[in-house]
Amino acid sequence: MTKLTKKYWLGLCLLLGLLVILLPSQTATAADKQTLNVQLSHDLISLDSAQATDQTSFDIMENAFEAYIAGQR
Repeated sequence: MTKLTKKYWLGLCLLLGLLVILLPSQTATAADKQTLNVQLSHDLISLDSAQATDQTSFDIMENAFEAYIAGQR
């Protein structure tokens, strides 16, 4: 291979790499898909803040209502 051919292929590879990095992904974004999967260590007692007494319930409420609470600040 000549130097020009090597530079051509190197430039083409770099360009393709940049395109892959810079182009937006076609997968669902956070705004499209809002799913939270959590593995619980204990059973969920209640999502009523007046009745919840365990840390698992409080953790789930914090995750579920985080966007609502952040919007009020």
